[in-house]
Amino acid sequence: MSVDSAGGVADNQAMKALPPLLLPVLLQTAENKADNAPRTQHPPERAASHDPKAAARAITGPAQAFAMTPPALKMTKVRDLTLAAPPSEGRGAYLAAASGLVQRGDHLFVVADDETQLGIFPAKGDGHGRLVQLFDLALPADPKERKRIKPDLEALALLDSKELGGAAVLAVGSGSTAARQVGALVRLDKNNEPKGKPERVDLSQVYAELSKRFTELNIEGASVIGDKLRLLQRGNGGKGEDAIVELDLARVLSALAGGAAIPKEAIASVKPFDLGAISGVRLSFTDASPLPDGRMVFTAAAEDSASTYHDGEVLGSAVGIIDKDGKVTNVRLLQPAIKAEGVHAMVRPDGDIDLQIVNDADDPSAAGVLFRARLVLDR
Repeated sequence: MSVDSAGGVADNQAMKALPPLLLPVLLQTAENKADNAPRTQHPPERAASHDPKAAARAITGPAQAFAMTPPALKMTKVRDLTLAAPPSEGRGAYLAAASGLVQRGDHLFVVADDETQLGIFPAKGDGHGRLVQLFDLALPADPKERKRIKPDLEALALLDSKELGGAAVLAVGSGSTAARQVGALVRLDKNNEPKGKPERVDLSQVYAELSKRFTELNIEGASVIGDKLRLLQRGNGGKGEDAIVELDLARVLSALAGGAAIPKEAIASVKPFDLGAISGVRLSFTDASPLPDGRMVFTAAAEDSASTYHDGEVLGSAVGIIDKDGKVTNVRLLQPAIKAEGVHAMVRPDGDIDLQIVNDADDPSAAGVLFRARLVLDR
């Protein structure tokens, strides 16, 4: 095992195999080297506007060792996720608790973990969004009862296949309770408009199997990479179990096309991840977005809670890339310090990444916000 010149640990598997007492020493060595090593020089218009060392001090643990000292990434607010009409009685005319984001054509599709609709917003401008009802379910106004019965839609994935007759958006529940082991499929026409009635997706078989692996199941991201549908397990519970679950995409598409439950046999692999921490609070996956070459952008939040069911204080969020070999790279601390819950990524001509990010303020009186940022890659 070696430590590279920028402070990165070259072999993460070897690092995990070290005796526990040696790991802090290795990580401290990596951090010290990163502090003293030359950093990538960006042109002035591309450089982060905040002190990189301050950001580096905030992110500690194994993720610190995967990449060079991570600078802060400043986001720009684009708009509030306003709606033409409230999603339900007693709610504001906006989508709060935004938890998943994808873009196709001129549309941004957003789900919120406290609603039962899919939001559709213009990709340009600040026009009001509209809603597509996903379930025949009316959520009560009482917060505790609402939390108990909601499907907790936490992720969106874009699908495009002949089995489905073209493009579709898949919304995924977290699986953290029995009521949350469902999803919804919205098929799209050639103009990326919803066509037909949204279809209920049964995730109970897959989630029952994953519940044997994780103490607190909490799926918060979804993304198609090659021939796999990836589900991101968020380890913000007491056990801190972050992982990427890969499902065989062919089995998933076959089940969706036939209106059947996605079978547990679709589970192809489960790979644990440790993304480090912010001020001692674990960073855990919140969403993902595929890149054309097989890499995947992810967001992660540090939420101080001992349970996946209850909210906690959010200390901040980070964004990064998982490469084709499963290595975490290009980790950045997001500013402002929101709870980033949805991300859509697009590669620029120069190879850097344009990001769109939505937040969840865990406050029904606060509209979700769309941010943009440019992720300048380590070179």
